[in-house]
Amino acid sequence: MAAPVTQLSSSFPTLPRFANSVFTQLLPSNPNISPLSAQQIQYYGNIQISNGGIDISPSQYDPSAPIYWAKTSDPLYTINCNAWSGNSCPSLQGKQINIPSYAKWGSYPSPNCSGCPRHGNFDGQMVVISPDGTMEYDFWQADQFPGSSGGNTFTVSSGEAFPINVDNEFGPGGWPGSATAAHRALTAGILLPSDITNGVVSHALTIAAPCVSNLSLYPVAAGISPATAISGGSCGGGLPKGARVFLAMSDSQISSLSLNPVARMIYTAMAHYGAYITDTSGESSTWYLVGYPNVHTWTDLGLSDPWPAAFSAVGIRNASYSNFSEFPINMSFPGGLQNYLKVADPCVTLGGPVCL
Repeated sequence: MAAPVTQLSSSFPTLPRFANSVFTQLLPSNPNISPLSAQQIQYYGNIQISNGGIDISPSQYDPSAPIYWAKTSDPLYTINCNAWSGNSCPSLQGKQINIPSYAKWGSYPSPNCSGCPRHGNFDGQMVVISPDGTMEYDFWQADQFPGSSGGNTFTVSSGEAFPINVDNEFGPGGWPGSATAAHRALTAGILLPSDITNGVVSHALTIAAPCVSNLSLYPVAAGISPATAISGGSCGGGLPKGARVFLAMSDSQISSLSLNPVARMIYTAMAHYGAYITDTSGESSTWYLVGYPNVHTWTDLGLSDPWPAAFSAVGIRNASYSNFSEFPINMSFPGGLQNYLKVADPCVTLGGPVCL
């Protein structure tokens, strides 16, 4: 299998490559199905997979995350996590890290915006890669710009520090401390402009289901057990965090569907690699598919936004909405197709002889 393309731009470093990545692991030809697969899928009723759009004019309503590569010459800030009485992110609290002075969390439209509103219900996430490339720092509800108050403290609600040489892209299970419900590194499983221009998504994706059960499966429960009860469940009969859903469809079946090129890439990735349940959407039946880098990842360095050219190459034009503009992927998921949505047994991702 060819290595996945992770280059954001010819002017950018590559994304972190976590050891033994579960996101680049192909599904076997006939994956073992979880015994509860049908029951868990049926729990959600008429599933709609949405969020098929990349924002090109982010505002305070934009939920995507910018990614920044720090340098040793960038200002040094002390991280303060304050959502849960000082125990919000033990791997980050009090840590001093370099953060570019131009950095901003994804929901703010411009730097040094002291009068901007809070992000409302969106996550306000931000990613910083350490100067030596060995650490990824993920922040949740990064409500003020680093140094905006004139000091050297960067206040966030929560977050997590990921050593990039760890076994996979998920931190230790349990709470507190993360930027997603599943403790996923925010760079894992994201859609990149290079995926679109290359015509193939050669990695697993991520899904936010309406709700999750109180179980956490491998790889979310890495280091604990293949399935263990943790806090944070919001529905009794639904899928656990870490569940790997996939489309049990052949390439020819997917080709026969009326899909635009990007939607076809995503369907194919879900058939070849699957998608991990890593967060919740809060919707009644809508599943939100794929993360992606905020345009500030490029524009804050004076580089051009690569999304328009990538989507233009496959014939997708931008659409304007009241609060933002985006490229709609139009990820429809009709009820009949739901019959092909399956849940892989955790043994598939664990690998080795465990499925025998």
